[in-house]
Amino acid sequence: MSNSPVSPLENAPAEIKLAVDLICILEDNAIDPKIVLSALDIVRHDFEKTSTTTSIMIINNYKKRLNKSALQSIGIILKIN
Repeated sequence: MSNSPVSPLENAPAEIKLAVDLICILEDNAIDPKIVLSALDIVRHDFEKTSTTTSIMIINNYKKRLNKSALQSIGIILKIN
């Protein structure tokens, strides 16, 4: 059994691990901090837009199913009466 020390990063949340990986990549490639920050703004905007778009699609699909279900219920009620 190995007694190697556990890195605090091993137990860190996924977003911390990703942030550390991104920082290492950016620093290793000597990317200008202004470019990094601008790029991160674009990435954030894109992910927020995608997340919002996905949420809207889910809501619209739910509404369509709900409306279809409601219409079917009305149809069933009308057929019974």
